[in-house]
Amino acid sequence: MIDYKKQIASILLPLLGGHTSVSLIIYPHHWNVGDSAIWYGTVETLKYMGIKINYIAEYRTYLADDLKKHHPDGPILLCGGGNFGDIYPNEASLRKRIITDFANRPIIQLPQSIRFSSETALKEMSILLESHSNFTLLVRENMSLEIAQKSFNIPTQLCPDMAMALFGRLPVNNKPTTPVIVLRRDDGEINESNKNFEFSANTPVFDWQQENSKYIKRYWSITGRVCYKIVEKWIGSTARLHSRTSMRLLVSAANQLAKERTIGGTKLLLPAEAIITDRLHAAIMARMAQKQVIVVDNSYQKNSSVYKAWFSEDDKFSLADTFEHSI
Repeated sequence: MIDYKKQIASILLPLLGGHTSVSLIIYPHHWNVGDSAIWYGTVETLKYMGIKINYIAEYRTYLADDLKKHHPDGPILLCGGGNFGDIYPNEASLRKRIITDFANRPIIQLPQSIRFSSETALKEMSILLESHSNFTLLVRENMSLEIAQKSFNIPTQLCPDMAMALFGRLPVNNKPTTPVIVLRRDDGEINESNKNFEFSANTPVFDWQQENSKYIKRYWSITGRVCYKIVEKWIGSTARLHSRTSMRLLVSAANQLAKERTIGGTKLLLPAEAIITDRLHAAIMARMAQKQVIVVDNSYQKNSSVYKAWFSEDDKFSLADTFEHSI
């Protein structure tokens, strides 16, 4: 398998301009394991590059003064994923605040897929990006690259998704106990043709689950559970307490929690010989865990676009347009 971590590092290092520390913004404190895999992959890549994280923020904890205090100069990294647009308002709002508050700092948007439901919102983002003095946009597939090049007058590059840096970091299982597990999304990105398709009764079918003892949390270590409590307290505290909390402790706890969530989610997939899914990161994580993978498209074709950019020559990774055509 391609060393994606090395490939990502070769793209990021020139953009960092010799700086050895960064801020990393838009922490994913929620049940969608794929976003934690992106954060975990980002942390592993930055470690590989010898880059320190001085400040992190989630949309409920971001304070411009805190960022300036903990990271007075140098690049600000925005976590990657599929939220560059207007369909996830919390992430979109925080991105706009960072761009506005730090108009003269280098800002690097880590690999994203672009999705705007409104031409007005797309135009507003174009104006905001072009008003910034040093914004670089990384995208993870060619569909988004075409949108960016057409809509934004800013530096844009194609780059692998940050979760693809996790090869060798996720658990594997060479003795599967079931032929297939299906992870089917149950949110606004589901392709309408996939909603009602029925798999055979003996095929496990689920989505990333809420974090409780029956599902992902059962795989967490004691350290992971402590880190969860630290992150919960950080996010639930007032702005005054945010600024007084040890950033070194928060960075360590948040990074460990993202790792625990990613590994816990991966372990849900390990009993299968093959994974069928319309969640992009379930597919990426399963492939990093050396599984046979069939990825099915979501509502706006980001899955097929990522597949065509990076996995089309991988004989253990294939694409289907619907669940019906995946079996």
